[in-house]
Amino acid sequence: MNARLLLSIPLLVVLTTFATAFAPAPIYKEPVKPSVPSILTAMQGTWNITSSFQGKGRSRGQVRIRDKTWTMTSSMAKGRERDVADYEILLDTSRSPVTLELKRNLTAQVTMKGIVKVEGDRVHFCYTNTTSEEERPKAFTDTRTPTGRRVITMTLTRIEEK
Repeated sequence: MNARLLLSIPLLVVLTTFATAFAPAPIYKEPVKPSVPSILTAMQGTWNITSSFQGKGRSRGQVRIRDKTWTMTSSMAKGRERDVADYEILLDTSRSPVTLELKRNLTAQVTMKGIVKVEGDRVHFCYTNTTSEEERPKAFTDTRTPTGRRVITMTLTRIEEK
């Protein structure tokens, strides 16, 4: 009996190893894409703007995002009034990266087409002023569109509200 037991243990180990080698691979599941409400919720609040063009950062003012309204207050030269503009936010989370269009409320024309990502207390918005879909940046490293237009990356840093 001991001889049979001694012979069956290595055979059991070999069969187990062989069986696990041909086990089905786990099924790949596509990562869950963020929904429009979750991105909009993460973007709500007041933000400082730093625009980056060819690696040079410059403070540009503030953005306040409430619901689907993007209100931009631009810093102007000394002695001039501040420029305030309201835009409607249009997000498309089915694309990768997520696309964001800002439509000027007064003119109803799309004035900024870009891509967006939210990372904690920062929002990165890479855009160009255009109405053409082909001009939209495809990656956050883009600096020009196919027709030569410049692409600007705007980084928004959250301001704690009182």
